[in-house]
Amino acid sequence: MEGVREKKPRRSHYKTRTGCVECKKRKIKCDEKMPSCRKCEGRGTPCSFSQRVPFRDINACSTPASQKPEEPIFPTSIIETSQSATFTTLDLELLYSWVTTSGPITLREKPSGVQTIYLTLVEIALQHPFLMHEILSLSALYLAQTKPDSATMYNLASTAHHDQALSLFQPVLATLSRSNSSACFAFSILLIVHMCATQATSVRNVSFSSQTHQDSEPIHISWIKIHRGNRAIHAAIFPWLEDGALAEFKPFQEMLKISVFEPLPVLEQQHLDAVAKTWNHSSYPPSTNQTLNEAFKELQSIFSLTHTIPNSMKHVAALAWFSLVPEDFVRLVESRVPEAMLILATYAVILKRIEHIWWCKGTGEVLLDVAMNGLGAADEGRWGEYLRWPIEEVFGKRQELERQPGSGSRFGV
Repeated sequence: MEGVREKKPRRSHYKTRTGCVECKKRKIKCDEKMPSCRKCEGRGTPCSFSQRVPFRDINACSTPASQKPEEPIFPTSIIETSQSATFTTLDLELLYSWVTTSGPITLREKPSGVQTIYLTLVEIALQHPFLMHEILSLSALYLAQTKPDSATMYNLASTAHHDQALSLFQPVLATLSRSNSSACFAFSILLIVHMCATQATSVRNVSFSSQTHQDSEPIHISWIKIHRGNRAIHAAIFPWLEDGALAEFKPFQEMLKISVFEPLPVLEQQHLDAVAKTWNHSSYPPSTNQTLNEAFKELQSIFSLTHTIPNSMKHVAALAWFSLVPEDFVRLVESRVPEAMLILATYAVILKRIEHIWWCKGTGEVLLDVAMNGLGAADEGRWGEYLRWPIEEVFGKRQELERQPGSGSRFGV
């Protein structure tokens, strides 16, 4: 129609979901410029990006310009090391959760007026950003479980902090010293906790699962190697811990040296005895039999220890096993040696018994599935009698017939 201009088609554009709050409210495109986007600058309005307080600005924001601070609120090491890091409102929520709820629950402590480990870790983390990121990551995982409606947000925050923690921790390994020993020890412990906790969430994780679906291929279980790596770290730094902030962990190490145990229940002892006989008449070289014997001996000690020590300490003993077994046992597991997989399946029972701890939930089921998948290439009927007890203990009697080797049940990620 004459006099009427045809509407030009709108130019295609990409939507952004990470713009500032003000631009989202006005339904306009945000350029995401930090610390304040250009649209907010042009309108002279506060930008939500500016509410994120960089580490390097914390001391300046907390002290009037006319006063010279006598002592920085946060140590210089944080400010210098994490110049690109920021505290968001979510991060503050995660830290608050750690010091009030998730910290004591994660470390099995009761909040009190006395300084406890979960608070000590925060003090250490103020000087070691890699530890702070891991604390925030664990706190986010806890909130993801307790607030399922916001689980996606918390899981994403956990993954981001965990990745940053690993990135910062890697170069520290080359410079282990007395000054960073407590932080490195704490980080190694929280790394195991994080590895276990991700089994009960939808967070990206390959720590427990067998990373192959081909029975002829080796099994790579990275959580075993994390335990082994921790053992090396602990051996290097443990002498420095005795007079450090985490000296109270010393009794946990002494606990593992207990030599007088309570007798095991009859069925439990019968199963362990049966497993121990499976390689007595094998054609393996003597070194393989010795490795299996040593790993089994440590496993039997852990079973006995969990019946001897207080309930509050059983998870410490349970998770210590992979740090105690011989290095060659890891290779036997990766090579799918059937007797090693039987030992692994039996260990899954111990993990099942500590699943009342939020970050241990599901670990027994995952590990037993990995062990059974490893046995799938062998004669399926041969190992059924040795798996019956672990299956009943971990999955329950109803599923005992369904969970036999070769059934195809997998926890691949």
